[in-house]
Amino acid sequence: MIKKTVAGILLAALISTGITGCSSIGVRTGDRSQLGKPYAGVPYALKGNGDCILVFMVYGTPLTLPFTLTYAAIDITSTLVADTLLLPVDLAMDEPEHSRSNSRCNVFTR
Repeated sequence: MIKKTVAGILLAALISTGITGCSSIGVRTGDRSQLGKPYAGVPYALKGNGDCILVFMVYGTPLTLPFTLTYAAIDITSTLVADTLLLPVDLAMDEPEHSRSNSRCNVFTR
């Protein structure tokens, strides 16, 4: 009974931290924002989770690998869902100012 309760709590914590789609939010904020680039969070999530899995495969115990793989699958899936929900916003946005080149609106050039 206690094992099922602990397993349920761990699974709920794992799912609740994974379904935030934080990679989607992370790539759309900050100075290197990729706002306006559709599905920008998915490559970020793939790289981040790939690095995490590699670290756990090298330094972690074999018991942690299933949890890491499960978390990666949940995180990548939730990022894909969040990127899909943010797709209309990305399509409506212009390119960020730092990625523009030869804009017709700029009077001064550097």
